[in-house]
Amino acid sequence: KMLADTPSSHMNSAVSSPQRIFSNSRIENCEYPNSGASSSLSRPDADINDSDESDLFSISWNQDYGCFAAGTSHGFRIYNCEPFKETFRRDLKSGGFKIVEMLFRSNILALVGAVANSHYPPNKVLIWDDHQSRFEASSSN
Repeated sequence: KMLADTPSSHMNSAVSSPQRIFSNSRIENCEYPNSGASSSLSRPDADINDSDESDLFSISWNQDYGCFAAGTSHGFRIYNCEPFKETFRRDLKSGGFKIVEMLFRSNILALVGAVANSHYPPNKVLIWDDHQSRFEASSSN
């Protein structure tokens, strides 16, 4: 069944098993005015390129279903739905994020590290401001 034929009320934002995803186009790196940011999320890692395979851990839509976020084994990716295009991504050497949630169409994201992520644990929610290139808050269970 095609995704477009499925009513949004019947969709689940989580993907049950990892899938392989590939990038088909070059994505421009976002530049930030505060280049001295201490977080490793501030810029994509140079060692990870567009041809690398990533496991897809989750997909979640924003509140108006105009964008979605994908948590991968290398980090996360943000996509615009209409027109369909990858807006930006953050790739990390330390591992990926099993959950990525976007607040409306803002630069605020809730992130939960994947088990294999050495810097961001799977039992902590981190609030990331991508415009400021820093974490704003965190919560753990």
